[in-house]
Amino acid sequence: MFLGLGLGALYTFFQNEYLFKVWPGTPGYQPDFGKDHVLKGSAINAAATSEYLGVGYIIGPKVGGIIFAGGVVSWLVIMPLIYFFGKELGHPVYPGQVPIAQMSPSDLWATYIKPMGAGAVASAGLIALLKTLPTILSALGSGIRNMRQGAGAEKAKPIRTEDDLSMGVVVIGSLVIVLLMFLFLEFKPVPGAFVGWAANLAASVLVMVFGFLFVTVSSRIVDWWGRRQARFQA
Repeated sequence: MFLGLGLGALYTFFQNEYLFKVWPGTPGYQPDFGKDHVLKGSAINAAATSEYLGVGYIIGPKVGGIIFAGGVVSWLVIMPLIYFFGKELGHPVYPGQVPIAQMSPSDLWATYIKPMGAGAVASAGLIALLKTLPTILSALGSGIRNMRQGAGAEKAKPIRTEDDLSMGVVVIGSLVIVLLMFLFLEFKPVPGAFVGWAANLAASVLVMVFGFLFVTVSSRIVDWWGRRQARFQA
């Protein structure tokens, strides 16, 4: 681990734009060919930073190849199509705040591609969530049973790695999080979104509910990584 940290620090030391800047951290190229502006709106970028190189090593070539393929489709196919069909529109297309013709490739990605990726990630998470429903229901049942027993019930103290927060703390903390998100959405609404207090409350509750459920998905990812490392070391 410390060897990896040292190599990453050395790599960043020579790459950082405020130090030596021997090579760029995010080299890029924006194609724009001919009078018809072929591939206008696309871009070829490489975030060749130490942290991304480390993530690439962790996820492996198969998952990395899938992510790379998604980037090629997004930046070299979908984004040029968005620009091609939307460049003549004189008004913004939701959720954009400016006309498409005025958007850079980064703007197109942040406005239209990023929500698509979030939807794909959410779909994959829902599939994993359906597979872990038995585990979730078992954990909920255990938490409810612990609440009914009360603090005065005699029971053996679990080992440190299995000593969970009480369900009362989880419920109160979740309600506080919902309140804070609701107040944030009320006083700092999402730009361009026409919503009221009911929609903000629903969004806050849904974030809490799905965050609670997706803890199981995150746990499965950690478990998968642990088993992968164990096989690698073996």
